[in-house]
Amino acid sequence: MIPHPAPSALTSAPRIVSTTIHRPFRKKALSRPILGCVAVLSLTASSHAADFTFTNTTASPSQGWNSSNWSPVGGGANTAPTLENNYIVENKRVVSTVLSTSAAASTVFAGGTLTLNGQLNLRAPAANGTSEANIVLNSGGVIVNAVGGSTQFLNGTLAVGSGLAVVKSTGSTGAGTGDVRNITFNSLISGGADATLQFLRNGTFTVANTNNTFAGTWKVGGSASVTIDNSVNPTTVSNGSAAVISTLKATGAGSLGDNASVTLDAWSKFDAGFDWTTTGSLSVATNAIVILNQDTNITVGSLSFNGVAATGLIAGNEYTSAQLSTLGYGAYFEGAGIGNGTITIAAIPEPSTYAMILGGLALGSSLYVRRRQNL
Repeated sequence: MIPHPAPSALTSAPRIVSTTIHRPFRKKALSRPILGCVAVLSLTASSHAADFTFTNTTASPSQGWNSSNWSPVGGGANTAPTLENNYIVENKRVVSTVLSTSAAASTVFAGGTLTLNGQLNLRAPAANGTSEANIVLNSGGVIVNAVGGSTQFLNGTLAVGSGLAVVKSTGSTGAGTGDVRNITFNSLISGGADATLQFLRNGTFTVANTNNTFAGTWKVGGSASVTIDNSVNPTTVSNGSAAVISTLKATGAGSLGDNASVTLDAWSKFDAGFDWTTTGSLSVATNAIVILNQDTNITVGSLSFNGVAATGLIAGNEYTSAQLSTLGYGAYFEGAGIGNGTITIAAIPEPSTYAMILGGLALGSSLYVRRRQNL
């Protein structure tokens, strides 16, 4: 008679082939091809990104930025912009390379990044026309309000490269009575300490995004001609007289960026509608005005008038426009008797203060070490 297996042997047999041992292995084996496919798809998608330059075949910028006037770098047929590609306006100020937004009340650029080495005209026809794009504004690049009497709104992002870039209105007649053209930047504005963004011609330029990280110089106005293109067919522009005033208006904390500086050249105004504190400088030229007619306090790392450092002001003290007038600086400020706005030069600690701080740290460290040794 053949003996039957013991019960323990019967119960152990299924465990040898149990799928619980193999399932983790199978999952890993299946996951690898999937991850590989994802990687291949990612690389394939990124390999399709390409650079295109603007070449308008109509001898006029009237077709707008979403027209089929973009030529692939390296050659090929012109196409309309698509989101996965990058688009460049070259630094050649001739008709065929001046880009315009679409002539619609609201327009969004259909491409990816739009790099301006040359000129972009904002030309939404409505009084509050809006354009949106992710823009890199390099040295030599310029953004223009091209519609008389309008306020153009720009949304998206605006990254300012090193060097000088320009934003201008083409209005040229008497302020308030003639062709005043404004631009409001809802764009998130960024830029390093070596970037300068200059606002020129007749109008108000408002920076409204309170998350701006711009760390360079906001420059406003100027009686001297500024060359805004430096290659083919360069052009120059300036304010020139009291009939043409450029105003920089900042609407909220953070809109002026991270410790940026403000330089007011001739025929300009600066209106900070909030308490602004910066380690940067405020430089005010002749025929330039800082508006202090609100209950706002401006604190700067340094203050100069017409190229000369301010004298008679005690660092750390607040000064109203009326008090500044008594010190001989009244011509540079607006608001005496209207509001309680003040300006302050930040106090810089004396060397003795630093010595006391360092001495205190050294003493504290010594006491801490001694206490640890006695434990």
